[in-house]
Amino acid sequence: MTIDVTAGAAGPGARAAHRSAIDDILPRYGLARVAEPVAVADSILNDNYRVETTAGPRFVRVHKPSRTRETVAGEVRMMEHAAARGIPVCLPVRANDGAIVHGSGGLLLSVWPWLDGRTLSRGAVTPPEAAALGDMHGRLDTALADFQDPTLRPGRGGANWDTEASIAMLSRVDDLIRYYAAVPEMQVRVQETIRFRLRFLEGGEARPRADFASLPVQASHGDYHERNVMFAADGSILAVVDWEGRTVVPRVFGLMRAVDFGGVLGTPSLEPYLEGYGKQVRLAPEVCRLGVEMWWQSVLHDTWALRLRFIDGDHRVERFFGEDPERLATLSEPGFRDALAGTLARHLSG
Repeated sequence: MTIDVTAGAAGPGARAAHRSAIDDILPRYGLARVAEPVAVADSILNDNYRVETTAGPRFVRVHKPSRTRETVAGEVRMMEHAAARGIPVCLPVRANDGAIVHGSGGLLLSVWPWLDGRTLSRGAVTPPEAAALGDMHGRLDTALADFQDPTLRPGRGGANWDTEASIAMLSRVDDLIRYYAAVPEMQVRVQETIRFRLRFLEGGEARPRADFASLPVQASHGDYHERNVMFAADGSILAVVDWEGRTVVPRVFGLMRAVDFGGVLGTPSLEPYLEGYGKQVRLAPEVCRLGVEMWWQSVLHDTWALRLRFIDGDHRVERFFGEDPERLATLSEPGFRDALAGTLARHLSG
């Protein structure tokens, strides 16, 4: 993968442990490291490295602690299923003994090819790029429609929520910020969005997940967006990557997640994305309406980045906080959601 690389978020001790583990597993491929591993920028949940080896560059992932050999194997099964149906993927390299995941020093690692391509920038997707992303997204959902796996966890990526749990987490983070002697400006803005959410959640806007049970579900990549799609220099798509969020959700929910999380909502790139997706997938108007409302409830209940930053101490998610106020205000407007549902239906219902 050709993407920007910088010093990683892991501290010196962690990076030393990662280097040691990388040096331990590379001989299992008949490889050796010839330069210092370079952390891949924008790695949020895992620690990823470009590693120059005796056979050229490799992408090495140090998996987050919650990952297991079984979950990574399930990820690869879904990728292989998609690949057999024409979806471009980047499969992990198997070691000399056939293994794809390796333990070393209490860490789990995997090795992948290094693709010569690029990813897009959040919020800066052009209309032609959006059309390509939407078309691939539709092809991907179609390819995964018949995939089944006992290790799939339904409702990931924000598709499950608990109102009381969200209120409790938001209140906890609000309290943590208030206890700072001098609250930084960023945290003041975060506090404003927390209280915005609480007003809606405690004021009767919250809806249970059961309200959306009629939406049909299927296997999904779970985290499809512009940074998980590799583009070639000619604008074609090299591979859909980073499949660890795989899940079972409504198609329309995955679509809404992708266009919002990628900064496409409210931009000229939305309709090309939907047009591309609609070439592959058709959705009824009522499904579009329910999908928009389900996504609004997911956003309203979301505490993922807040928990990582203020409870787990992971500063890498701070990049998302600046978008929250405008995004929440826009999605909170019933008129905006009605218009958005109409736009989806116009492109997707035929």
